[in-house]
Amino acid sequence: MRTRIFVVLPMFLSFHGAAAPLPMLAMQAITPMAGLHFGSIVPQAGSSCSINQSSTVSGDCDISDGNIRTGQLQISDLSSDSDIQIQVTGTDNGQLRFVSTTDISGAVGGPSTVNDDVPALVTTDGTGSPIDLIIYGQISVVSNISAGQSHTVNYNVSVTYQ
Repeated sequence: MRTRIFVVLPMFLSFHGAAAPLPMLAMQAITPMAGLHFGSIVPQAGSSCSINQSSTVSGDCDISDGNIRTGQLQISDLSSDSDIQIQVTGTDNGQLRFVSTTDISGAVGGPSTVNDDVPALVTTDGTGSPIDLIIYGQISVVSNISAGQSHTVNYNVSVTYQ
């Protein structure tokens, strides 16, 4: 019999404005639209679970858990026709490790998918429309954790005007 735990990923958000000549750039807002949730995972060290952009999980996790979903963020209040750098980085808290993959939509230039801790340089459209992020990836149990409890590991989102 396998004992399972629930894993929810909170996030830390940061805003950075690069030194730039006037005119001033708009200060962007990062709004969580849905929290990333892997559902349940086997609590033994070495277990891992992956979630894809469609919220489908595989690995040492319970595929029937109704809480499973990708993380969804929206970056808004952007200046038009501006270059910004978006970077999403998973963390390791000694018990759990998260490695992210991020889909980016709404930008007119730049990559549409980036891996963990890789900066993506994108360009906003002519009206400064919001940019949407879908965050998914892989979580691993680094050391045995208690079953029947919620456990969390963070990811960081950084947005910087270039």
